[in-house]
Amino acid sequence: MGSNLLTSFLQVKKRRFVVSLSSAQLQWNEVPTKGGERGDHRAIGDEAEGLSGTVVPLEEVVAVKTQVKGNGEAKDACYALSAPSQCEAFTVYHIERQPGKRWALQHVTFCSDDDGVPCHRWIQTLNKHVAMQDNVRPQRLLVFINPVGGRCRGEEIYRRHVDPIFKLAGIDTDIVVTQQANHAKDYILNNNIEAFDGILSVGGDGTFSEIMHGVIEKAQDHVGEMKDQLKPANLRLGIIPAGSTDCVCFTTMGTNDPVTAALHVVIGDNQPLDVCEVRTDEAFLTFTVTLLGYGFYGDMLRDSENHRWLGASRYDIFGFKTFLRGASYTGRVDFRLATADETGPRDGKLCRSGCDVCKEAGERLHSQSCKQALQPNDDEWMSVCGQFTAINLSTMSCSCARCPSGLSPSAHLAGGSADLVLVRACSRSALLRFLIRHTAQQDRFDFPFVETYRVSEVRFTPIAKKDCDECEEEEEDRIASSSELCRRVLPQATAPGLCCCHSFPQTLAASSWNCDGEILMQTALNVRWMLSRGPVYKHRLLLDIRDHTVLDRWVRPRLIRLFARGIEA
Repeated sequence: MGSNLLTSFLQVKKRRFVVSLSSAQLQWNEVPTKGGERGDHRAIGDEAEGLSGTVVPLEEVVAVKTQVKGNGEAKDACYALSAPSQCEAFTVYHIERQPGKRWALQHVTFCSDDDGVPCHRWIQTLNKHVAMQDNVRPQRLLVFINPVGGRCRGEEIYRRHVDPIFKLAGIDTDIVVTQQANHAKDYILNNNIEAFDGILSVGGDGTFSEIMHGVIEKAQDHVGEMKDQLKPANLRLGIIPAGSTDCVCFTTMGTNDPVTAALHVVIGDNQPLDVCEVRTDEAFLTFTVTLLGYGFYGDMLRDSENHRWLGASRYDIFGFKTFLRGASYTGRVDFRLATADETGPRDGKLCRSGCDVCKEAGERLHSQSCKQALQPNDDEWMSVCGQFTAINLSTMSCSCARCPSGLSPSAHLAGGSADLVLVRACSRSALLRFLIRHTAQQDRFDFPFVETYRVSEVRFTPIAKKDCDECEEEEEDRIASSSELCRRVLPQATAPGLCCCHSFPQTLAASSWNCDGEILMQTALNVRWMLSRGPVYKHRLLLDIRDHTVLDRWVRPRLIRLFARGIEA
């Protein structure tokens, strides 16, 4: 960690510690009293809990405050610099990791020792080297609060959990409470935001998506015009979870805890994120960063859209309703695999902080000598035809509190690829087992009716059941397997009407698309995901709609940056 910049004795509640500061960390160890005894730890109090042998990286120091003689009130560190002789103690506020990927704000107060380095010198050196860390910390933030998102607790969450931390860290904030849909986006597009170091979303995934649209469009040469080559957003985005699922926050931090999210913002974490662009052949439609789902998740979202007031429970209620209906959709899925190696949705390579897969994708993106490495391979198209309960295309794992490992656990935040999950039509009991697996640690794809691929191109074409030669054979196999299951479990169920697994739901004509928790009104007939050639590397997704409109969905690598670092291992 390098040689020590400062080392001296300091006191905590009248107990002596050896405190050392290097260019990367602060460390303190308790000095044994005479006879080798350390004394009564209860005299230290709660703030000294776990002090012995404590090491804090400087990048995780949130703030340094000082106390002056004759005044027990904590002051900013810079206050003591003008009167160093008055400085008698200083408090270091730092991050402490807790179970469940959560971070907490802890503090320890050091008092000057007669034989030690003066406190004002500690404060000066600490602040200097905290500022020299790699992460660029924000000084001023634009904060958008959605007062009606989730359980309508956005303002309360910000005031109680986030605002005190920002004040402690000396971050100035301009707060805007949104009044209607697209308020945040319109504000960003119509006002000068160059004075800010980042924009904070206090709400759910919908609020984040609205802000993301605004900053990406703002970064282009002409507002409202989306060209083939998009400029990356200039400002980092922060997320304070206050929504129903908080998928983006959970996937990038491993928790939906607002204190953890605020601390990521304070220390200036920086996580690149791929963004998918959805457009027609004539006009831009939307951006997505999580899931494009057809079938089960599209139906569930469509049915629950008018019941957002239920909060997160709407997904339970209408998810159960969608499960009971169990609709399936007939179609053909054509695709090309993204890579020629063995990587894929079931490779077990989880996207974590410092992910090697994302690093390699970033290196390929920025290496002129490896341009062709990002092009899709020349493999023949693969084709799968049948009835599908769900077709999911994930650009990140899509984790949330209800599904901690996500819909596709091995998808990557900045890997430049997408995970295609095909869930064929199956009995309700089989579908229930598949859904339950999402809440457990077992492989949720280990079913004969589930297929997974890491793709560079994919095309989905709904077709009539009578035109699918594989569908009739597929249904006969399902009936046979389900009847065999029921004979083992319920021998008396010899008639189809007595067999719960034998009854399959009706195959419907078309579903809806779930696009980052919002309904894509057009009903897709053809989905195509391909890596376009040219100076800007992007995946492209084409959707042919019933009215023959063509939609493009392009993955824009690292188009935005978040105040996050990925889920820590």
